[in-house]
Amino acid sequence: MLTALLFWSSMLDETRMRHHPMTAVVGLFFTALVSGALGALMAFSASPWYAGYARLGMTPFGLTPVEDQQLAGLLMWIPGGVIHAAAALAIIARLLRGAPKRMASHAE
Repeated sequence: MLTALLFWSSMLDETRMRHHPMTAVVGLFFTALVSGALGALMAFSASPWYAGYARLGMTPFGLTPVEDQQLAGLLMWIPGGVIHAAAALAIIARLLRGAPKRMASHAE
């Protein structure tokens, strides 16, 4: 939880946005790429990755360990990717709205 809070606070830092606006967009893109790939691999895996978890014999909501892992992978892949993409698009839209003001100030 702490690393997620640190990540998102650095992505949405106003000072960084003013000085290095594309840093957040690039960071979100690569994070989405890595977490999306990991989620897809988990979703399409035919065996559980964590043998210790599989040995516990837990069946949350009636799911086998493989199905539980596949569901977790889908959640990482699809909704997680949408959140990263939406955040990056919001940052880009904000940059584009401010572009005419920056260009006018540079022209003076």
